[in-house]
Amino acid sequence: MWSKLSSAEGDATSCARVERWVEVSTLDDLWEGDLAEVQLDGEAVLLVHLEGGGIRAYQGVCPHQEQSLADGDLDGDVLTCPGHRWEFDARHGRGINPEGCVLFSYPVRVVEERILLGVPPAGTSRYYHFTATLEAL
Repeated sequence: MWSKLSSAEGDATSCARVERWVEVSTLDDLWEGDLAEVQLDGEAVLLVHLEGGGIRAYQGVCPHQEQSLADGDLDGDVLTCPGHRWEFDARHGRGINPEGCVLFSYPVRVVEERILLGVPPAGTSRYYHFTATLEAL
């Protein structure tokens, strides 16, 4: 059986331990350059199929005002939220605009065309919230 782990190297936003692996989709359902929302233990998770073949999985809503990221746009490696146009680097989930925000990242495995997500241990927060502030000049 062929297995490939897809993760963002050096990504501090992902869970370190995995309790179990759950199949959430297949490569036939998620084409290169596509976004899709799946459910994992009742929570929305965004799947991203990067150009070049990498698969990433992040919290399914924007950390700003909880807009569904699956309704956003993916242009190359830039994921844009449909709400207020916040931008994230789809390779590792870090904020581009604004900087300083991040998306929670799930470990991903691709096994014989099946996409599996690592479920973090109970009690692990799977959601990051970020509030942008304007500073006086």
